[in-house]
Formats: sequence, C-alpha cells, structure tokens
Amino acid sequence: LEERDNAAAELEQIAHHGDPHAQYIMGLLFRDGGLLVPDAEQAKRWYIAAARQGQDEALEKCRAEGLSWE
Repeated sequence: LEERDNAAAELEQIAHHGDPHAQYIMGLLFRDGGLLVPDAEQAKRWYIAAARQGQDEALEKCRAEGLSWE
C-alpha cells in the first residue's frame, strides 16, 4: 500500500507541475478510484487541465462529457 501511495503522490506532484499526461491520468484515477478515492469533480478538473494543454485523450474525454476547457 505504501508503494501505491507514493506512486499516487509522485504522479500528483508531476501533474501539479503541469505535465498534461500526468493530469489526464490523475483524472482517470479520480474517476475510477484506482489509487485515490473516487471524486468526479476532481476527475473533471484534471481532464480540463490536460485538455487545455492539448492532451488528446483529455480533449476526447472533455468532448464526450461536454466539459469546456477553453
């Protein structure tokens, strides 16, 4: 468990520093609860952050969910 917690914390730090792929993955983790407690609003926030940087999968996710990233 500690290793998973460390992985999630490291990924979150990378995402907070602006890495769009890490931001998209954070969205997935919040959506699915993979390493984190599921939180739909946090998932959307990360998808939008990644989409604003042109991350393809995040753009698709935002379009599918009707989220505005512009």
